Amino acid sequence: MTMAELLLLGSLAGLLIGVVVRSDKAGCIVLLFVPVLAVLSTAVEQRMYPDRLTAFSGLDFLSDPFWFSLGALCGLIVGRIARAQLRG
Repeated sequence: MTMAELLLLGSLAGLLIGVVVRSDKAGCIVLLFVPVLAVLSTAVEQRMYPDRLTAFSGLDFLSDPFWFSLGALCGLIVGRIARAQLRG
């Protein structure tokens, strides 16, 4: 996945977490599982397409969770703000 796709998917996941999860503590706990999902997604993608592997494919296990988590954190903040505004 590209960096833009990871940021977009991460922000959508964070937005969903921010809107659905009611407490800040629970939202942050759920947000801790986001990098794990990104690593699992990277592993599945590399197993599905072994012909696309390069010498730098191992770095995907470091960069993909970073960009996905960064997008999720921003999405969480926006989701929390949106929920607070809608609550009144």
